[in-house]
Amino acid sequence: FLAKAFAGESGLNYFATNASQFGNVYAGLGANQIEKLFKTAKEKAPSVIFIDELDSIGAKRNGDGSAAGRDNTKTLTALLSAMDGFKPEDHVIVIAATNRASDLDEALVRPGRFDKQFHVSLPDKKTRKELVKLNLKDKHLADDVSEDWIVAETSGSSCAAVESIINEAALLAIQKEDDEVIITREM
Repeated sequence: FLAKAFAGESGLNYFATNASQFGNVYAGLGANQIEKLFKTAKEKAPSVIFIDELDSIGAKRNGDGSAAGRDNTKTLTALLSAMDGFKPEDHVIVIAATNRASDLDEALVRPGRFDKQFHVSLPDKKTRKELVKLNLKDKHLADDVSEDWIVAETSGSSCAAVESIINEAALLAIQKEDDEVIITREM
């Protein structure tokens, strides 16, 4: 959400991906996908690249020598190389997220790469209320459920979890061919 909001507020093109998409059954495709992503972002600049779950390709290298380990190293090297290839006039910003920052390879967090880190805490009640309102747009609730109840029940949940709960309820309503998003007290 933060990277997308930043791109939107700044009027930049936004490219989002999950790092796990770079891991493939075909050797070398991860590195190729990274090169394509960065090339596209440069062509469409000014832009923001957001990489979620960075640790899935950016974990500390262990040098186990396996084919999977070598391919992961190739993918990580492609990412490092792509980030080093930026010039100020490219107008591309790269933002990443991970729940395991301590597991990242040292080369990723050195100056000029992902050298600025900040922790995003769980949303407070006011933020959850706005998030619930946003995710319930164009959806109908069951009569016994209110936005305030959902806000209260999702205390301690991440933004992604709140969104997921609402989306899951909407999918269940579609499966039941119901026009109400059924978020019930039994869920």
